[in-house]
Amino acid sequence: MPTIIEDIQAVKSIEELDAVTERLYVSVNREKEKFPFLFYEPNESQIAFHTDPSNERWMFFGNGGGKTAAEVMECIWHATGMYPDYYPETAKSPNTP
Repeated sequence: MPTIIEDIQAVKSIEELDAVTERLYVSVNREKEKFPFLFYEPNESQIAFHTDPSNERWMFFGNGGGKTAAEVMECIWHATGMYPDYYPETAKSPNTP
């Protein structure tokens, strides 16, 4: 099966481009379902939590505020050592791979 890049390079009509676009859309959505943490986009409250360099941080949001997602992302970042650009250097775990 050709890659999406090969499909794009071979496009000769609008119909073919629509088919490739649909395939790309389906592929990205499949990845989002399998690996939602790769597509994490923090809300304002989560950004404030993630960028706070304090040793202890607490979150007090209402239901659906994103507390669990923010905390899970913190665990993933510390476990992998792969932090977003906005994450404070002083808050990064020194013992990650």
